[in-house]
Amino acid sequence: MFPVVRGTTIISNLLDRLEPLEPNNYIIALGKGSLQFIGSPNGYKATYIPSVLHFDLLTIPIKRITWASLGCTPDSYFFKLELINGEFTYSIGTHRPPALEEFLVNLTRSKTHKSHLRIQFGASGSFVAWSNTVWICSKVPPQLILRLQLISSYSCKKNNTTKGVFKDEPLDDVQWHSNGSFYAKKGNNDIWSFSAYSVSSAWYEMWEGLGIDERSSTIAKELAHVTISPYSKKGETFAFIKKTEPGKEPPFIVHFEGEQRHSNFTVDESNTTPPPKRYPRLDNLDGRDFRLAISKKTRQRPTNDSWDLGLNKGEELLVLRDMRRHIGWVHGSWVDFCDNKGDQDPKAAYARFMEDLDKMFIPGQLQEFPAMKSYVDDCTKVECKLQKQDESLLGICIHDLLALLEGSGRFSYEWLKEGRNLWHPDRFARFCKPEEAERLKPMAEQMFVMHGTLMDKCTRR
Repeated sequence: MFPVVRGTTIISNLLDRLEPLEPNNYIIALGKGSLQFIGSPNGYKATYIPSVLHFDLLTIPIKRITWASLGCTPDSYFFKLELINGEFTYSIGTHRPPALEEFLVNLTRSKTHKSHLRIQFGASGSFVAWSNTVWICSKVPPQLILRLQLISSYSCKKNNTTKGVFKDEPLDDVQWHSNGSFYAKKGNNDIWSFSAYSVSSAWYEMWEGLGIDERSSTIAKELAHVTISPYSKKGETFAFIKKTEPGKEPPFIVHFEGEQRHSNFTVDESNTTPPPKRYPRLDNLDGRDFRLAISKKTRQRPTNDSWDLGLNKGEELLVLRDMRRHIGWVHGSWVDFCDNKGDQDPKAAYARFMEDLDKMFIPGQLQEFPAMKSYVDDCTKVECKLQKQDESLLGICIHDLLALLEGSGRFSYEWLKEGRNLWHPDRFARFCKPEEAERLKPMAEQMFVMHGTLMDKCTRR
């Protein structure tokens, strides 16, 4: 076992020598059991530090610790250190997967790459590592891999490892859990998908009262930090922190699985997670009765009843209960049910798809991306399930798109190549309202990438 320092007094004395983090910067590194390393503008706290880092703190002129990640074992860790002279170095544990070891050997040949290195460890030997231009990951949720590929100019997969090259700026942060939850930050873009109810409800509570468009811009401006512990059983240990002014306590929601939630957002005597108004808690629902639907148009909430839904055109809904002729949360005339048999004919589905594109694609007017799941939802492959359930993606997979496009009757390499041009992010942006372009372009990029994949398959036929 790799030696560690666990005495709280010794650790505190070591960390008190360091300068705290800059305002609105945080480190919440959670390991197995009670292992923690916390950093904030108020200083550092830890339940343990590796003996190698202990030695570094005593012998190297370190200004502050700017990044920390704890792996599956005490000798699996990564700490990024800012030196007094402004340069950066790091302390890394000896327990490293072979793929990560190879990545580090190649990376450390370049001083520039080495100074920008970051590693995030997770459960079961999972990790994401990156520098200013390249990245590698292993054993992380497939929907996170897909998002990394979408922000890359090149990527390749071998065994359980995926590598890539960033198109432009690198990641700032990434978190995940094996249940499929993930969060990633890149510049002003935050992407997320939370599988656990307690996490998603807390997230929407953070941004309660904001529409989809306003929420994205507000998150970019106000969010300071996200932590998802990869080591909790259900993925329900998390921390959300907003930015604040110096000297003031930041708004936060923190929850450790199996314990009470802590938050300074509202006074909550029971200190339990209240469901956000648009996402009421409904227990013991039979999943066999669920129906998927797509909202036909935007609808403002007509009453003050928080269960009376407002809608955004193209929004995907999960219909929990059909009230027949009684009062429900939204009238059925406002939605298209995805189990409607009318579009099972591929030709009819494709014809409706093209008709809608003609209506929607007016230069400078597009506000919402086409609801792809309303045209096709055929694929039931297990490996595609998570991608299709990810609300931050298109809701369809490559097999669905193939089924839809084959309904054209003109499916070929050249036809795909011509059709792909429509979805090039820069060209697609011309159809968007200026304030919506950055939000919608990633979805167009997904279509562009999937068209390219289908073109590759055409050449192999």
